[in-house]
Amino acid sequence: MDEKSAIVTGSSSGLGLEASEYLLELGYMVFGLSQRGSDIVHSNYFDIVCDLSNEEDVEEFYRQVSETTNSIDVLVHCAGIGSVSPIIETSSREFERNLQVNALGTFHLLKHFSRFIIPFETKVISTVAFCTEQNLPLLAAISASKAAMKAILDSCEVEWRELGVNFSNLYPGPIDTPYWEKCEYPMPKGAVLSTSHFLYVLDMVVSSPAIMRFSNIQFRHRGSLV
Repeated sequence: MDEKSAIVTGSSSGLGLEASEYLLELGYMVFGLSQRGSDIVHSNYFDIVCDLSNEEDVEEFYRQVSETTNSIDVLVHCAGIGSVSPIIETSSREFERNLQVNALGTFHLLKHFSRFIIPFETKVISTVAFCTEQNLPLLAAISASKAAMKAILDSCEVEWRELGVNFSNLYPGPIDTPYWEKCEYPMPKGAVLSTSHFLYVLDMVVSSPAIMRFSNIQFRHRGSLV
């Protein structure tokens, strides 16, 4: 295949790391964005430290990308945070940080991305959150911030419709990543997907013809209660 380019946010760990390695295996040139940097070592991987909540950081990220390419085939947006705590125990600062990373970060990412769009080819694939589709306890901060993220993505999709940008929002249930190991959300034993299940869905979206549109995809372990 002709060499294609991808941007992956949250590339230092979890789903972002898995997505980066998957795209590298497919032959993509990958620009990884994360706050602390990735351990990936590959000739086609460009590791760029960036805080999505800081607009100047995002502008500098895209400046560095533009030194290598002026077009992006796939943007995989995995970066995000999610606080797990009762509302009465969630500080305003913690709630605000969820909004800054998940909502404001998505706004910055899209605001400065348009110059890299390949009309009727570029795909924007974002991991939202299953809790935006359900009323669940302990997840007020992440639910609110991810709902705002979804609204930003939906608005941008309409604005870029004439450019033919293909937006796909993924709603995975709990996946075996460092996040779910640390968050201590009550889950039935064994009712967690593996990262290979996430990659199965990602591969379907990335590999599909540009004319196909997967707008909102929910997937979770069959034993999951959420």
